[in-house]
Amino acid sequence: MTAVEVSVVHDHDGRIISVSQFAAGVKAMVVGGEGQSVLMTTVDDAVVPELIRTHKVDIERGRLVEIAGASSGVARERDALASLLLRGQHRD
Repeated sequence: MTAVEVSVVHDHDGRIISVSQFAAGVKAMVVGGEGQSVLMTTVDDAVVPELIRTHKVDIERGRLVEIAGASSGVARERDALASLLLRGQHRD
């Protein structure tokens, strides 16, 4: 597991709209649209693909928080999808 920096675009309720991760050494800036903000934070690289479904932004504390019960649902969804994939095929 590796810690990576991500930029999380979210709305005024903390719902995640997008998650961006840049390659090492890349200097870039993520800008949110109207009514949106960007939280830059560090997370485990293994959770990046699922952040949009499993977390939201605690705006007052400026951090990500897990949505209650979201992880188990995502795991079931991932397992169901995995059974449909061909050998050697990856889900992105």
